[in-house]
Amino acid sequence: KGGGRPHLFGEKKQGRGEPGSRSLLRLTSVIKMLPPSDAAIGTGGDDNSIDQTDIHKYGLGSERDVDLFYKLFLVDVQHRRAQPLCKFVKTGVMHRDFSAHLRRNGRGIDYSNLVDYDTKAAIDAELNTNWRPRARRGLTRAIEMNEIGWLRNAIDAADRAEIAASDPALLDRARDALHKLQNKPH
Repeated sequence: KGGGRPHLFGEKKQGRGEPGSRSLLRLTSVIKMLPPSDAAIGTGGDDNSIDQTDIHKYGLGSERDVDLFYKLFLVDVQHRRAQPLCKFVKTGVMHRDFSAHLRRNGRGIDYSNLVDYDTKAAIDAELNTNWRPRARRGLTRAIEMNEIGWLRNAIDAADRAEIAASDPALLDRARDALHKLQNKPH
């Protein structure tokens, strides 16, 4: 008899050796993001080896080295994590710093000029110049106002400005003030 309903796409299990898993290994190999534990798999000729058929057709190109890309955009390949770049992009820092290195033909950035660029330092400089001073003023004002809404908003802004790294005492004062107001009997 029928054996029940067919599996939906997302319900199918794809362990190592099945097409979806092999495709993922191939893709992560192409983008140089294959973890060391899986990289050894790709050297043998067994069913778990990474399919190298026409791999040259599906590379990343030669305009920039993928390792430089990962460095500039704060991608930790080993742990498969990326740091948020919102402050780098939305503030215009990336545009300002990178557009100075446009290719002569006008087709994108010449990343070879950015080998020594320090994205973390650029983000930190932006935080120190604009975000943290505003966050400090906001925390100070919120502590003076001694009102829950002001304190919550100022603490949120301070967290976005990563103020804990530069002025943890002020942030602690604001959190203490908020805690006292929240636990104050009515």
